[in-house]
Amino acid sequence: MSPPGAEAPEPEGAPSSGEELSASVQQDLMRLEVFREQLTALVREQELLRVSLESHARARQTLEALENFQKDREMLVPVGAETFVQALPRSTEKVLVGVGHGIVVELERAKALEILARRQDELQKGDQGLAQQLRRVENEVAQLQARLQEVYQEAQQARAAADPGASSSSSTSSTAARPARRTPPRSY
Repeated sequence: MSPPGAEAPEPEGAPSSGEELSASVQQDLMRLEVFREQLTALVREQELLRVSLESHARARQTLEALENFQKDREMLVPVGAETFVQALPRSTEKVLVGVGHGIVVELERAKALEILARRQDELQKGDQGLAQQLRRVENEVAQLQARLQEVYQEAQQARAAADPGASSSSSTSSTAARPARRTPPRSY
């Protein structure tokens, strides 16, 4: 037991003074802002990955469809911004594939499909990794928000306990100070 007049010990890890509490809250608010910025960056990165995944899927579908393509038929070739040109392919067995840094190589269609499939798998793994990071950061944000809400509620309770009559007396004193209004009887 504590001697009379002694303060109860603070729980471990809890700030021991108002200044420490304020510093802790400020630190949590800064961490919360950093996590929110991370969330924004991760969401943008995930969107870019998904666009790339869709692009790779379309390329694979097109290359697979070329297997049954009649050689003497014209086809529409996209040139960007939803603009196409009509073309007559000389061969559908060879495909030009970008390998990075602006370098393009000519490959057999089957080999190009393998490369696209491998890239798609890597992109999907990257997307899964980003999803895990997003969940982790979202959990951190939720914990920080809960902790800050708890501190806020404790501060409100401490304020109410320090001045218990402040909120209730203000509402009763304003009604007690006013004389009761009487309405004159109505005549019908």
